[in-house]
Amino acid sequence: MTETREAEVLLRQARAAQAKVIRTHSVLRSAEANAAKQLGALRQAIADGVSTGDPITDYVVVNYGDIDGKNEAVFRNLEQKVLAHGGELALIISSFSYQTGCTGFGGNGHIARMMILGLGLLEQVPTGLILNLDQTNRLLAMTSWALPTSRYTSSSASLSGEPSLHDGALSGDSACEITTDLAIKSDDPDPKTRALVNRSERWDAVTRLEIYIGNQDVIEQLREDDPAGTLLAALGYSPATLSLF
Repeated sequence: MTETREAEVLLRQARAAQAKVIRTHSVLRSAEANAAKQLGALRQAIADGVSTGDPITDYVVVNYGDIDGKNEAVFRNLEQKVLAHGGELALIISSFSYQTGCTGFGGNGHIARMMILGLGLLEQVPTGLILNLDQTNRLLAMTSWALPTSRYTSSSASLSGEPSLHDGALSGDSACEITTDLAIKSDDPDPKTRALVNRSERWDAVTRLEIYIGNQDVIEQLREDDPAGTLLAALGYSPATLSLF
């Protein structure tokens, strides 16, 4: 009898513990749903024109739903570099692969690779990154960011022809010549090279995307990726500039 009572006590305790776990899970799910609802309301409010008072916070909340600061740190690090190098060069390099050719009914489709270089001249007194929260006519929910350049040029390593020169800001969109933004992912905001992930399923992978700010870092990288100085010439510099740093 004693053993039976002991088993009954243990059974009640086990049931009580299980019930507590179920209640805890229910509370947690409710809390998670409430947090998601509050974050959604915040994102919508900012998209509608309400501001936290910090453009980078606004941008990161709307685009990434991030309030823990990781993505903010990446943008702040980049903006600090931009502010410290007014009137100097900025370089965005992207290399990605994509499906090309006919892939159906026994077609010979294959993966092609393309590298895009975007070179710009930062404004003499930059005010910071250009963060656009207007989602009008965007293919995805993502909006665009850009470097505050007075003019820029871009060139594809896989296409013929001279690089084109444009007035205005050098953005991730224009530098990469694709119709969707790239989402910054980084656990460490300090390194010069950023690993970015393309959110569009139309592209298989972004194998390389780097941002260089300042004459010295840009020139050093151009020696490797544009040794003929084609981009510099398009921007109005002598190719001999490659030997200055």
